Amino acid sequence: MDGEIADRLFPALESMGVESIALRFGKQIQLSSHGPVGFAALCAPDLRSALQTIAEYSATRSTIVTTSLVEDNATIKIINHVQSTNPLVRRWLSEISTSVGRSIIETIMAHDIGAQTSIHFDHPKPKYAHSLDKDLGTICRYGQKQNVLSIPVSWGDVKSPLSDQSSYLDNVAKCRSILLSLSTQENSVSLVRHHLNQFFSNRYAAYAEQQRTSNTGFHSETTQPPTLPEIAQELAVSARTLARRLEARGSSYKSLLKSQRNELAVEWLNTTHLNVSDIAYLLAYSEAANFTRAFRSWHNCSPQAWRKLSLADSRA
Repeated sequence: MDGEIADRLFPALESMGVESIALRFGKQIQLSSHGPVGFAALCAPDLRSALQTIAEYSATRSTIVTTSLVEDNATIKIINHVQSTNPLVRRWLSEISTSVGRSIIETIMAHDIGAQTSIHFDHPKPKYAHSLDKDLGTICRYGQKQNVLSIPVSWGDVKSPLSDQSSYLDNVAKCRSILLSLSTQENSVSLVRHHLNQFFSNRYAAYAEQQRTSNTGFHSETTQPPTLPEIAQELAVSARTLARRLEARGSSYKSLLKSQRNELAVEWLNTTHLNVSDIAYLLAYSEAANFTRAFRSWHNCSPQAWRKLSLADSRA
């Protein structure tokens, strides 16, 4: 679903008496209805792989919703970002994305998510909150900084009862093909954002894996985000064509890279215990000082000050 469709469709549904698409249609939306990405998630080896698949290929489902995973020693956090200024669109898409995440988890775990999970929404508490809490199977918190579904980290290793390596790889290949077919002017911004998000997500996944298997510090080859020509090659267009398409949408590679780094920096400061040096490294800054300088330009404060304010707000 793209932003223009959501901007037209959701107000029309609301005018017909629909309070929440998650409540009205959530139970009816099967994972298989999401096409290859849904089948790939169902056939993945384990829950962690299923969630990573949804995150990696979220652009095949929607051009305005991206999903990322953050993992520490205690939890796996599924974070949904809705790229819309329309409050109704942001609210409904964050709720339905969380409902889809819950469905994946319950299918593989073979039980309700229950009290071991937590759900945060960044929108104010709606009047149907009690019904939504009941539908999602846990008490949700509203007015939070991000849309987050958190589960115990041990659940990530649970094997999928529907795991099938051949079907998994086949559907992942179909997802990649869909991404290529979306390479149009209208989707150029979301596709570049997707490739950048995937680079940083893979970088974080490598970090999380090393933390699970070793007590040593994080060491990895220093790499830079994919360049505009590299992304263009993945999308089977020239760098000049891709740059022109971004410009036509009022964007650029540089602005999207800055936005992605900013979004992830805030996400990791708010939801992890990563120190500033590790965040700088994961965001592919050559030095922590460069990251701190960039963060100050975005928020007029240091990363450390942001974290202290965020922690104080969460305790308020």
